[in-house]
Amino acid sequence: MRILVDHGAYLNLGDIASLESVVAHLGQALPDAQLAVTYRDFPSAVWDDPRVIKQPELVMRPRLQAKLEPLLGRFAAPLVARLYFWLLRSGAPSSVINFQIGGERVPAGQLCQ
Repeated sequence: MRILVDHGAYLNLGDIASLESVVAHLGQALPDAQLAVTYRDFPSAVWDDPRVIKQPELVMRPRLQAKLEPLLGRFAAPLVARLYFWLLRSGAPSSVINFQIGGERVPAGQLCQ
């Protein structure tokens, strides 16, 4: 099983500590799982864990996000992400949600198998 761990940590020590705690708890609860952690260049013990895959940063619906940015600024990306996760929780199939990684579109179901 692969679990996507997308986080908001950059250089805030509290955010990094929270991420490290989540990764440690997931590793204990699901020892056979691979953890695809969104990679941002900051020092952390997370990157030394052999179960962690450095996942390139994800962009959900770049065109929708681009339309919302003039109105919402930096809040556009989190809003689009919350919308997509709400759709998943509501029962929408993961095939309707695509991420952009680099220049490639990747279905959500392919990231978390």
